[in-house]
Amino acid sequence: IVGLISAPTLILSGAEDRWVDVTNAHALGRAIAGSRVEVLPIGHMMITEQPAVVAALLHSHLAAN
Repeated sequence: IVGLISAPTLILSGAEDRWVDVTNAHALGRAIAGSRVEVLPIGHMMITEQPAVVAALLHSHLAAN
């Protein structure tokens, strides 16, 4: 099903995430054509750990698409 996604997709992952391994983000990136994977030097709670960084990435992605 993931391979059917055709919308521009931004996949965010935390390099220090202890709950979800970053390899999952890379696997999603390979499965979704044209997706963009960003691995940040943070943990699982990226929105609370680095809200400005996450917001900037989301804003950039939405503005471009």
